[in-house]
Amino acid sequence: MQAVSYTDVAFSFPLPASCLSLKNESEVKAYYNSSSIPTATIQKSIGENDELAPIRSLLFPHLTAPGVDILAPWLEAIIVIGDEGDTRIVPYNIISVTSMSCQHATAAAAYVKSFHLTWSPAAIKSTLMTTAYPMGVDKNTDAEFAYGTNHINPTRAINPGLVYDVGEIDYVNFLCGQGYSNHSLRLVAGL
Repeated sequence: MQAVSYTDVAFSFPLPASCLSLKNESEVKAYYNSSSIPTATIQKSIGENDELAPIRSLLFPHLTAPGVDILAPWLEAIIVIGDEGDTRIVPYNIISVTSMSCQHATAAAAYVKSFHLTWSPAAIKSTLMTTAYPMGVDKNTDAEFAYGTNHINPTRAINPGLVYDVGEIDYVNFLCGQGYSNHSLRLVAGL
């Protein structure tokens, strides 16, 4: 059986571990070998405030949802870690991938839709965005481990107060502003 490899934020290990790049690994080994009593301190990361960010476009990720270390069903045909000799099979695993966040955001959208049956997908996205918890370095001392763009708040989203809706012409106008040619716009709009 071939092991599946993921590029997750969190990895499964049989023992507590830290991941290092090859460059950092070499530096740690050199330090370890140069000292009779090597010591180390793992410090909290520091978030940076980039004045130029974000430059928003159509595909900018406006929301974040729980997606790190989510307990979820696991395909029992796949071993947990994939290390040689580790043949554990489990019905659940703790994983961190975009799809974990996606299912939470989708559930929040369905929850909002259950209260507002006539709302468009754009209106639902709007209410999830305008009612989301603002996240940033200034409010979350755990830096990037605690925040994304804005974190969904489904309870507030059912009664947002203000909803921005978007129609086809709004997207066409956006693409015009991005410099798309008439030919490209006709393809997108189906004309």
